[in-house]
Amino acid sequence: MTESWLTTSRIVGASLVPLTVAPFAAGSLNPVMDSILCAALVIHSYTGFQACIIDYFPAKRVPFLRTASMWLLRIATVTLGIALYSFETNDVGITEAAKRLWHA
Repeated sequence: MTESWLTTSRIVGASLVPLTVAPFAAGSLNPVMDSILCAALVIHSYTGFQACIIDYFPAKRVPFLRTASMWLLRIATVTLGIALYSFETNDVGITEAAKRLWHA
């Protein structure tokens, strides 16, 4: 993992704390804030799983498994992005869903 990705991963990870708390603390649900939270979750998940694949599947020892895992991660990330976009535009959104689950 390069230094720039490590820094980006830390920034995205640190941004998740205020992005998660802000909608509940403010009491208002903003679609733009919800979309930024979804994008940050997708990026954070991708970089985290990518780090796991790089650490546990060395390219010299298991090149095919590493390549297959990276492609599976890319496909899963795109699928997650499409699913969250659909959930944001056609349903209540991730913040409202979490709020409803919390009060259920």
